[in-house]
Amino acid sequence: MPKSPPTAKWLNPFWTAFGENGFATLAFWTMCRFGEQIRREQKSLGFLELSGQQGTGKSTLLHFLAKLDGSEDYQAFNPGRATKAAYCRTLASIANRPIVFMDTDRFDWDEIKSLFNGRIGRASGTKTGDNGTDEPIFRGGLIIEQSAPFDASPAVLTRTLQLDFTKDRWTEATRQAAAELDNWQVSDFAEVASQRIDREASYLKTFRNAYAVHLNWLKKAGVENSRLCHIHAQLQAGVAALVEMFDIPAWMLERAHGHVDSMAIKRDIAERSLPSPPHSWGGVGAKSPTEGSPSASRTKPVIDYAFYVWLGIVCGFVGGILSAIVRLLIGGALK
Repeated sequence: MPKSPPTAKWLNPFWTAFGENGFATLAFWTMCRFGEQIRREQKSLGFLELSGQQGTGKSTLLHFLAKLDGSEDYQAFNPGRATKAAYCRTLASIANRPIVFMDTDRFDWDEIKSLFNGRIGRASGTKTGDNGTDEPIFRGGLIIEQSAPFDASPAVLTRTLQLDFTKDRWTEATRQAAAELDNWQVSDFAEVASQRIDREASYLKTFRNAYAVHLNWLKKAGVENSRLCHIHAQLQAGVAALVEMFDIPAWMLERAHGHVDSMAIKRDIAERSLPSPPHSWGGVGAKSPTEGSPSASRTKPVIDYAFYVWLGIVCGFVGGILSAIVRLLIGGALK
């Protein structure tokens, strides 16, 4: 019988230091540890981008997750400075763990598109003397760490989960929490690796079930882009399945699920570039985007009501013009 999930003494300072973004990154990092299994069932695994200016905690977060995973540091790679052979060899060596693309320059981001389905996308000829080719396989997960969001085609961006890190939430408490996490050693997390092996079946079962629930809700909520639905449902499933690995308070799960709900809806609005929310939101008595969702009983995310902001600006502008015209007409009549 698998052991019960261990009490994670590091979890409270982790939340204080990194909040919802940190929890979402933890969920994705753990998903990467089951990357082969997830791709075998779902044919793909999304990417995760961490963007934000220096000093917002991205590297500190990744360093801690590496220690939690039993390593002194995470595997970083700059594909823009690698040869074709080095690029293929490095990615082919990754199995059920994340690799971090960072400080990336002079790189065609369309190169990563095939990694979504587990193909590195750079086939080479075989030494058999025929026309055969050998295409290396990517069995890990991809995290992209950048100061600014990377610029890529829609096909790549819709495969990518985006987390924006800022200094808005940094306080003395977050600084102290990050310093506390830095004092934890790799040896302090020896039990985590064994728990991951013991609880693989229960993790994947919870992931599978949660994915179906969240995918269905995102579609009903009006998220139209099927790939954005898919990758955010995967991340929601990753959040839900963390309970199989760690003893996590319900309120943390609530906040994290609400955060991912917001991510999905905002990304879909931006992708469609329409000044209106999804059609299913409107109408008398219509539900809010999170009502009835798997996360609704936990938290209501902050929604980007772009349409109402745009409408308010237009109404204010038109109202100002009409008011000026009326004042001119009244002034002329008084004369």
